[in-house]
Amino acid sequence: EESDGSSESRIQTLTSILTEPRDRFGPKASSVKERSIYALARNYCQAEDYQQVVDLLTGSTCASFFTNVTKAKCAKVVRA
Repeated sequence: EESDGSSESRIQTLTSILTEPRDRFGPKASSVKERSIYALARNYCQAEDYQQVVDLLTGSTCASFFTNVTKAKCAKVVRA
């Protein structure tokens, strides 16, 4: 079992990837950001914090990613 500090640190790191100020959206950057969204959602689900998953997908954390990827990619991420 992981400590809350480790989980919180992971969440902060993944969130920083999604909100990085340089707004990179090339193929590699988009792939990393997509995997970060999946990992954040998994962390929130493991912590049984389902409202955070909703906030992640509908709030400002993922907004720039969703704006800069295709609708199909956006739908894939939200469905997963």
